[in-house]
Amino acid sequence: MHLSCVYAPFINETAGILLFHMLKSFFEFFLNKCLFVFLNFGLLLLQTSLLNQSGFYDVTLLTESFTNESLQ
Repeated sequence: MHLSCVYAPFINETAGILLFHMLKSFFEFFLNKCLFVFLNFGLLLLQTSLLNQSGFYDVTLLTESFTNESLQ
């Protein structure tokens, strides 16, 4: 009986666990980043809509400045 026959399931399981944790951490980072951007954009729109009702700011100018800053 070869040693590779004994250790092959263990190696496959370890590689699967490592791959799972790598994918999990990548998706957690990606989703946190996306949620952070969407929440900031939503708060900015809420703020501009409230300020627009009182007549201080224009919504289009603030959203354009936000998109220009995020693209740079």
